[in-house]
Amino acid sequence: MEATIHAYFAATNSAFRTGDVTAVRVFSTDGCPCRQAADDIEEVLEAGGRFEGLRYEVQRIRVHDVEPDSAVAEVIATVPAYKVYDGKGDVTENSQGGRLHTDFSMIRSGNRWIIGNSINLS
Repeated sequence: MEATIHAYFAATNSAFRTGDVTAVRVFSTDGCPCRQAADDIEEVLEAGGRFEGLRYEVQRIRVHDVEPDSAVAEVIATVPAYKVYDGKGDVTENSQGGRLHTDFSMIRSGNRWIIGNSINLS
């Protein structure tokens, strides 16, 4: 389960740089709110925009409520200061960064774990 969470955030960080969100979607179900990250990345990049400095730095993963086909992973990550630019080069978001504290509901899909839901804890 920890490996899935690490891979999801690695794929998301890569998508901020490359715009390829395919891997981000592989780690979650269609209905998971965490899929919104992929949609947001696509929207910015398809409009000619870009991300500067945006990334998640996972600090802690605590897996709990483990069942044979489900579990929850509590994740704490930091996000450094970043900017989002539109296609004209104007800053549309200038963030000082912050902290992510989220529970990710994990479900077994075949022989791997995927994210089925996410709940912001902060």
